[in-house]
Amino acid sequence: MISVPRGFGRLLLDVPHRVFECSSSLASSAKESRREPSSLVHIDQHFQSVPKVERNKDTFLAAIAAFKEKKPRGHVEFINTALKYIKEYGIHKDLDIYKALLDVFPKGKMIPQNTFQRIFLHYPVQQNCCVKVLDEMEWNGL
Repeated sequence: MISVPRGFGRLLLDVPHRVFECSSSLASSAKESRREPSSLVHIDQHFQSVPKVERNKDTFLAAIAAFKEKKPRGHVEFINTALKYIKEYGIHKDLDIYKALLDVFPKGKMIPQNTFQRIFLHYPVQQNCCVKVLDEMEWNGL
């Protein structure tokens, strides 16, 4: 039902509220909704799980490789976390580590497609993360 109040140039739409009901016979059974538990690994766990004695370039690169194998998403958070742990591993002066971190970014997906995307930051979070990596390299003299 549409009503037009006097003195206003707006239309008001009056729609009655609907109530949705669901019976237990229509809902899926509990057996169908069960899923196998997947092992969720927090990003910090990739780096914290390594004992302090064994923290070196190889274990850091292994953590990067494990992330690239399992997770196609969350690369910005992973890189920011990795930057936090670089000094603990004692590899903040190694260029190969920074190259491996930049290699975590997906290839080809983040290329601007039109002029507006080129002018403005179309992927601001990813670009700021990349700038953080480059700043860290500059601060460490690489």
